[in-house]
Amino acid sequence: MVDNEQAVAVMIGQTLQHFGYRVTICTNSQEALTFFGRVPSDIDAIVTDMTMPRLTGDLLAAKAMRSDVSVLLYTGYSKKLGNQNAAEIGVEALCMKPLSMKAFVGTLRAILDHPSRQIASRE
Repeated sequence: MVDNEQAVAVMIGQTLQHFGYRVTICTNSQEALTFFGRVPSDIDAIVTDMTMPRLTGDLLAAKAMRSDVSVLLYTGYSKKLGNQNAAEIGVEALCMKPLSMKAFVGTLRAILDHPSRQIASRE
């Protein structure tokens, strides 16, 4: 779980934990890449915000891209990223803010159940 706003990262991380997911929270993309490099086999999915300083969520997804890791990216606004662009960098689902946690968790479940298949934007 990657979001530069700690309160948001913790809230989403706790929600995912409530649904049985094991979650590691990172508050910047570089921290996430470092963690990903240390324990790549422990990661099934990357959940990240689009808008973050220095390394945006789409660039994080592109750098961390591996066929066995699903990526769910969420954003409040992004002209440069649509479903087609997202698919090109390995993002399997794109959710729009404000997030409905029920739909968000459902989207994560869908990409984990169907790896390498893009799930339509939700929200």
